[in-house]
Amino acid sequence: MKSIPIVEYVTILQKQITSIEETAINEHRDLDPSEKIRLESTKHTLKQIEKMEFYFGRIIELAQKDYVDESIILTVTFFEITMKNIIKDNKKVWFYLPHGSLSELTLDKKVVVRNKIKRYLDKIRLYDNYIKNFYLYYDSPDPEIETLYHVLFDENRLNFQNLADNNGVKDLFKFLFDIDIRDFLDTNKKISRQKWSNLDRLIKDRHNIIHNGERATLKTDEVIEILNSLDSAL
Repeated sequence: MKSIPIVEYVTILQKQITSIEETAINEHRDLDPSEKIRLESTKHTLKQIEKMEFYFGRIIELAQKDYVDESIILTVTFFEITMKNIIKDNKKVWFYLPHGSLSELTLDKKVVVRNKIKRYLDKIRLYDNYIKNFYLYYDSPDPEIETLYHVLFDENRLNFQNLADNNGVKDLFKFLFDIDIRDFLDTNKKISRQKWSNLDRLIKDRHNIIHNGERATLKTDEVIEILNSLDSAL
C-alpha cells in the first residue's frame, strides 16, 4: 500500500469493485461466494482508506489553522481507529499461525499458544469471559482464535488510547504479533522510541483537554510531525 500513491490505490480498488459487480451483471447471474468475499473485502479496505484520508486531511487543516487542541483530539481518534483496524484485519496472522489455523499445530505448540492467551487475558481480567464464551465457537475451525477475537472486542476492555498499560496498545501488539510497536515508527530505533514518546505526550494532552479543560502543550508542527510518523509507519 505504501509502494504506490494513495489516489492510485483507491482507483485500483474502485476498478476491482466495478469489475466484480459488472461481471455478474453481464453474465446475468448472482455473485458467487468467492466473488462476494472479494467484493466485501475490497469495499472494506476502500472504506478504511477513505476514512483515514479524511482524518489525515482534517487534522492537518486544523493544525495549520492553529486549532491545535482540536487537531490533537482527532489525531488520537485517527490512532485509535488505525490500531483497531490493524488488529482486526490481521486476525489470520495472530501468533503467526500457519494459514491462520491453530488446529494445524502440534499439541505442544497449541499448548504454548493457549498458555499465552491465558496469561494475557488474566492480566486484563477477561479469562473467565473467554472460558464462558468458548462453547459458542467450539464448532468453528479455530475456536480459540474466534473466542479470543470476540472476547477482546465485544467486552470493550481494550484501550487504544493507552500505550503502556496491560490493556493498552503496546502489550496487545506484543501478545498477538510478538513485536514491540515502539520500534516501528521509524527505521532508526532511537528515533522511533522518541516518536513513540511524542505520541504518548500527545495522548496525554488529549486526556487533559477532554477531561481537565487544559490547553495543549504541543505545537502545530509537533502535531503534524506525529501524524506523519503514524502515517508513514502504519
